[in-house]
Amino acid sequence: MKNKKVTNKEIVRKILAKAEYSLSINEVSSLTGLKKAQVRNTANYYGSEIVPVGRGKIDLLTRAYKGRGLRVTPTGQDIEAGIVHSDELSIYLWPFQIKEAIAISEEGEKFTLKKKFGVSDGQSLISGFSRWHQMINFQVGDDIIFRCCNLENQKFNIFRLPSRKRSEEEITCKNFQLGEMIYNFLKYTPNKFEHLYFLARKSLLRDLYLDEILPDELFRVLSKGKYLFVLEKKYGKASFLGVGIKKYFHSCKGEYHLVSILEDEILGKHGYCPECKSLMVWDKKRGWRSAREDEYFDLSLHKSFFKLK
Repeated sequence: MKNKKVTNKEIVRKILAKAEYSLSINEVSSLTGLKKAQVRNTANYYGSEIVPVGRGKIDLLTRAYKGRGLRVTPTGQDIEAGIVHSDELSIYLWPFQIKEAIAISEEGEKFTLKKKFGVSDGQSLISGFSRWHQMINFQVGDDIIFRCCNLENQKFNIFRLPSRKRSEEEITCKNFQLGEMIYNFLKYTPNKFEHLYFLARKSLLRDLYLDEILPDELFRVLSKGKYLFVLEKKYGKASFLGVGIKKYFHSCKGEYHLVSILEDEILGKHGYCPECKSLMVWDKKRGWRSAREDEYFDLSLHKSFFKLK
């Protein structure tokens, strides 16, 4: 009987487990003899036990998650119902599919949270907060702070942060960092747009979520962003929240359309809307609009377009 071939993922997993901390792709390549591309391909954000954690490093998901936190601010309706609507919280608590219920604790008290459904007619719904809300007298405007203790056992701590104790200046700084991070993620995507679900997976594995002061929820931060916008697209009964870079989209009959940046010898770099089937004119103050025929030879984008957010 032939020996079963050991996969690249198994080789990398063993090296990471032995190291007991995150390693750079170069370090793993050197230790395993694998090519850097082979090492890089073992890590992803979606259901993998090996994940990218930023700055060219990878780690085991269960180890990378320890101490990682999330700030959530429930609505008044959520507090009354003992639930939280949040795709981001759902992703944070269930980064891969194990169990649909997890244990959280505060000062010896244990509570069970359950995920009702995934991305669908709104944001994911997590139930099980009622008894905890009552025990600590949770109020509208208060934050819930989660911290991961042990992802393998799906154990998390939960804390109440009263609204009066919010450090607004520090949180604003963290929100800015989160917005910049998301902008940089989107800058390298083909359509300058990504679903919130996937952006949350990427951002939650960055050092920002290991800090004592955490940013607000991703949706809350981005909906106030100057350079980014949150877009809701409906596919049948399902509703998906996405995030895009504003300057690459224009509004048309109540919908946002992507403006592709094309280049040719005559027009240079210029905008084109595939959905409108129209060449586009860029105005720094007003954004994009469809070009008239007499403007076709004056569409070249100034280099400032690519420098500005």
